[in-house]
Amino acid sequence: MKSYSKINLALSIVNKTKPNGLHELDSLNLITSLHDVINVKFYDEGNDIKIFSNKDIPLDENNLVSKVINKFKKIFNLAFSVDVTIIKNIPLQAGLGGGSSNAACMLDILNKKFKTNMNALEKINFLKDITSDGPIFVLNTICRVKGKGNIISPINHKFKYKILLVKPFSGCNTKDVYNNIDYKKLNNINMNKIEEAFINDDFASLCKRASNDLLDSACKVNKDISDILLRLKACGFDIVSLSGSGSTCFAIARSKFPYKAFKKIINKNDYELVKIVKAR
Repeated sequence: MKSYSKINLALSIVNKTKPNGLHELDSLNLITSLHDVINVKFYDEGNDIKIFSNKDIPLDENNLVSKVINKFKKIFNLAFSVDVTIIKNIPLQAGLGGGSSNAACMLDILNKKFKTNMNALEKINFLKDITSDGPIFVLNTICRVKGKGNIISPINHKFKYKILLVKPFSGCNTKDVYNNIDYKKLNNINMNKIEEAFINDDFASLCKRASNDLLDSACKVNKDISDILLRLKACGFDIVSLSGSGSTCFAIARSKFPYKAFKKIINKNDYELVKIVKAR
């Protein structure tokens, strides 16, 4: 089963909640065509969970897929063994939600296998205490996301522009990014105006308003990000930003020329990911 990635076209920090220190966000998320693949084999005997992957990811109980399986077994009082193979195309520490997407994908597989008939709201409630990004992959569509990732409003509108993703080999630790936020320099992003521009195909307004409150902090944590952003801006892209807490930068243009310009100056071997994707 395909496990898709996301980008945050815009992301605003609403406030920092107390006492747990978690942040409430408001963001416009696009699900992109970049995806992992998850293959699963079930066995009636035993109660083992074995995870395999082509990338260096946690293969024990710390993997979000394993957490989903264990919680599912407990809730529905099930015993079975399972082999899960995760073919990773979505980079780690990239701000693309790969691990969260894997978790939501695994829940879909379990729901179908055991015919538990969980609806979208039940899946969102299931995932929200495992991963804050998990619920958006339940819907797998363009959506506005608020709170701690659990308040989701689908947006029934297509995004026709190509999205260039560029990620350095270095990643971003999410905790480090949040710990380095300068709250005095936040952008006061008007997400209502961004959603309105998005729905009305007002690309000019979208270009002016699309922003990410985590960008400055991510640039402090990972110095490679600034260089990529400068290169993308020099090519003439209309929107140049960062997805989530990084380190994947993305660029969008109405014209084909910025994409061609970037292709001429880029050496793909210098980056972990250089890929043009579409919004689903």
